[in-house]
Amino acid sequence: IPLVAERDLADPVALAETEFSSFLFWRNPLPNIEEDLEGLLKADPLLLEAEDPEGQESGEEDGWITPRNIEQMQQSPCWGSEPAQVQVGCVTTDFAMQNVLLQMGLHVLSFNGLLIQHARSYILRCHGCFRTTSKMTQLFCPHCGNKTLKKVAVTVKDDGSFHLHFSQNPKVLNPRGLRHSLPAPQGGKHASNPHLTEDQRFPQQRLSRKARQKTNAFDPEYVAGVSPFAE
Repeated sequence: IPLVAERDLADPVALAETEFSSFLFWRNPLPNIEEDLEGLLKADPLLLEAEDPEGQESGEEDGWITPRNIEQMQQSPCWGSEPAQVQVGCVTTDFAMQNVLLQMGLHVLSFNGLLIQHARSYILRCHGCFRTTSKMTQLFCPHCGNKTLKKVAVTVKDDGSFHLHFSQNPKVLNPRGLRHSLPAPQGGKHASNPHLTEDQRFPQQRLSRKARQKTNAFDPEYVAGVSPFAE
């Protein structure tokens, strides 16, 4: 049984009724953007010119250090230039040695352009009593005795005074490890207790006399058990 009755399609009334029927629905195709672009390119010949590959590569390399512009970048002022009228200088590529030479007031040269411009010095500052110390090996403050020393950058002015550079990051003073209580102290010669004071005594963690006699490498009759060179 046909779902739609046969009608004369030549009749305009019948054609209008069947145009939007669910069985005979048809719509015009959507415009294609590729065809429109092709038409624009054919109409404008200036857009058809080929792009310059060298110009494109130079545009992509702007701001990057490549083997092509490494020599030019090393001669730029941002990499540092040799001071004028310098007869004697020290040549080194070690940044730590350059820092020491600059602090001594000597002229520093570098053959590859990698040269530091400003010397940096660091000291330890206690955020408990606000005292400072130049001994970088200290773990505890020599004035208050607390473990509150923090590394701070410092510059020396012309008059000899120090100018401290503090960090604005609040995470510098990290309270990690202060929430929980300390563990119970352990006894014995192999105990591992936390370091709490400067004058705290620790075991020497050395072998016993019997163990040293067993593994005496200077004994003429000593034979290494796992050494492939032992007889």
